[in-house]
Amino acid sequence: MNANDARLTQLFVAVDGSQTQDDSPNETGGVAGNTYDLLLRAEAGNAIGDSGGDYTLSITAFNVSKGVAEPGLNPFTNPQAEEFKNTAPGNWAPVGVDFIKQEKYDITLPANLPRGDVFQYTAQLLAVNREVISIIQSDLFVLP
Repeated sequence: MNANDARLTQLFVAVDGSQTQDDSPNETGGVAGNTYDLLLRAEAGNAIGDSGGDYTLSITAFNVSKGVAEPGLNPFTNPQAEEFKNTAPGNWAPVGVDFIKQEKYDITLPANLPRGDVFQYTAQLLAVNREVISIIQSDLFVLP
């Protein structure tokens, strides 16, 4: 990886406590629940990964079936200010000569959420100097 680059590499939903992508993450054993996990993974080069540089992270949910934003499924208020460093709120861990960020967000379904609709997440990492920009979308998923 380029020493001065960072990118979002994975964004997916999973059953609570799982690290495996799931197309219906709130359903276990045929029973629909009210929670699931959203997992984000990113990579950064050795020059930027622990530089302390500022960036924002945005993650937004979209109801594809209805064609509207679904802010009740967002993991936090957007955008979230973070730094390229090895402590919160950046959490960039050194791995070899690069840095890796892995986050798990616990999502609780709002009571008024339409069940059976198709959803998708979009994440954006934007460095304050605008020199590093990365965007990723999750696969589509259903909340039964």
